[in-house]
Amino acid sequence: MLGFASVVLAVWAFLKCAAQFPVQVPNTYPHAYPGMPQTAYGPDWQNYFEVTDTLPNVTFPLARNFAGNVGVNRADHPNATLFFWGFEKLNGSLTDVASETDPWIIWLNGGPGSSSMIGLMTENGLLQVTGNFSIVENEFSWHKLADTFWVDQPVGTGYATSDDTGYVPDEDQLGRDFVEFLSNIVAIFPSLASRPLYLAGESYAGVYIASLFFILPPEILTTCTQPYITKAIFSTPNPPVRLAKIAIGDGIIGDDTTHRVLPIVCALLLRSVVSQHICKAHCVQAPRRHISVYLRLPPSTICLPGQTYVYRDM
Repeated sequence: MLGFASVVLAVWAFLKCAAQFPVQVPNTYPHAYPGMPQTAYGPDWQNYFEVTDTLPNVTFPLARNFAGNVGVNRADHPNATLFFWGFEKLNGSLTDVASETDPWIIWLNGGPGSSSMIGLMTENGLLQVTGNFSIVENEFSWHKLADTFWVDQPVGTGYATSDDTGYVPDEDQLGRDFVEFLSNIVAIFPSLASRPLYLAGESYAGVYIASLFFILPPEILTTCTQPYITKAIFSTPNPPVRLAKIAIGDGIIGDDTTHRVLPIVCALLLRSVVSQHICKAHCVQAPRRHISVYLRLPPSTICLPGQTYVYRDM
């Protein structure tokens, strides 16, 4: 009992001390490098964003790449930006006129608040940082499949910036910011506007992307999931990009309500016709079915929550 009382006293003392020293969120802004255009975002920004300097510890040739901070068009928060680092599949594939069938990829790490540079430098990007901080080439980098952007978001994450009052209050604002970022990216690289976008991510990026958005009927979506980025894209008149496919690895795809409908994903992916009343029945029955059907070895189906879902026929 004495031990418990000591813990309570210690917690009380910590909270009382912390209240006297409130945490102040960072106030950050994008660095203006020499040669920054004074015009609105457009193709003339390509030279500004192109990475031409030699990178420390990189001893191999890099694909042509671009990096920097791009605003999210919040007039009251001009320092609200997202950071991107994009690598071309082929020399000129981002800046030249490209085929409208050539896809491009955006990768998002989760968190929320994890920098996508983690993905770039330890998972699926060209630069792989080793245990002794040397950098080696990843021969399986995703940019070898398509032009690929790794994006730090929401504002204030990683190299993304925000003033101390500009951080997103909710994920709806996150979605709006991302759409505005996309509108500026396609202004800089115009071919991206008409090319199919593959939006991919892991962990909490599943909430951002929300694969169930493309699978469940609209009447169920209102109560079962909130796909913030995809919702923002598809609710925007004349969206700036053609979102064509999504991929979520090891993802969180929503709150408890969302997970209640996971057992119907397999049926829907198999193009079964699932009516509203069946969906609602599954929402009620899901906790028991989730345990009895999915949490057993060997698995009774290949469609397991937590695996990577790729929806191919959007």
